[in-house]
Amino acid sequence: MTASEAEDKIAAEVKRLKALLDEDAVDRTADHLSAETDASVRKAIHLTAGTCALVAIQPLPFADIFVLAPIQATLACRIARLRGQEVSMAQARRMLRELIGVIGLGYTAQQAAIGLYKLGLPGFGGFVTIPLVYGLTYGIGRVIDFYYRALASGTPFSRKEAVRVFRSGRKEGRRASR
Repeated sequence: MTASEAEDKIAAEVKRLKALLDEDAVDRTADHLSAETDASVRKAIHLTAGTCALVAIQPLPFADIFVLAPIQATLACRIARLRGQEVSMAQARRMLRELIGVIGLGYTAQQAAIGLYKLGLPGFGGFVTIPLVYGLTYGIGRVIDFYYRALASGTPFSRKEAVRVFRSGRKEGRRASR
């Protein structure tokens, strides 16, 4: 092998190693960005769940849905943005209605329970509902995130999995609210 061939071979090997290192750096950067995004989504869900729980203290029975829905739609916009999607508030509301249709009975039952607590325990009922509202909003946030992750990855949105994610998130949110 001539010196020129050896230099070419070394240059090719250096180029190959550089490409591998660059690829590894991109993978690590993507993992880091993904972890940052996941943390930002969790933080947004917790902050929104806390906000909704505080708003739920208001004493008017059955008024929560009109107050909480816009806050939860704002969460949907935030998660969409964090997951690389731009949606309008109208699109977020529409998507939130669709997701609530998927998780339906759990959402409806909790809204009814919140209203009944406030009727049965005027003044105090709002405080009793804090874990319910926090858990409900947290579960909704998890389903919204599940929806946008599926959209970003091109994975079909599974209603059955969405219900599972909601129930799991609701339990996790209730624990976190205590």
